Amino acid sequence: MIQRGFTLIELLVVLVIAGIIAGLTVIAVRGGSWEDQAEEALRRIAALTDLAAQQAVLEGREYGLEMLRDGYRFVRYAQGRWTLIENDELLRTRALAAGLRPDLRVDGAAVRLGAEGGEPRPQVLLYSSGERTPFRLTLAPEGERPGWLLAGGLFDAARVTPSEAW
Repeated sequence: MIQRGFTLIELLVVLVIAGIIAGLTVIAVRGGSWEDQAEEALRRIAALTDLAAQQAVLEGREYGLEMLRDGYRFVRYAQGRWTLIENDELLRTRALAAGLRPDLRVDGAAVRLGAEGGEPRPQVLLYSSGERTPFRLTLAPEGERPGWLLAGGLFDAARVTPSEAW
């Protein structure tokens, strides 16, 4: 007897990918001020972090987000070390818009940002159990007050809110 249909996980993965593609399409159409660029970048990071967290659960291995001084990248834990994710169009290394500087805080403390080309050291961990490192991330030009905040909780999906809300 042949069963036909999709599993719930397959449907969820398709919905997440469709949401990311729709979000990236909206981002491509918008432009403008550094506040708009920061909001768009934070929304992209939130969507990709949620996708990587789902991948961690599906694959049963740990993933991580490493914020760099001028961008970010996703890594996965394999064979006793963190490795850069390659050949994945969605979880590839990405640059931030020129002039935007990330401020990442874990447990209220500022976190040292990585360097491009260095050994991967993720600051935000996405565990195969579904847990995540709680974090707060803002993007703004040097000396400017950030307008948007990306916050992720232990079990919560990352979400972008106006900075006045925190």
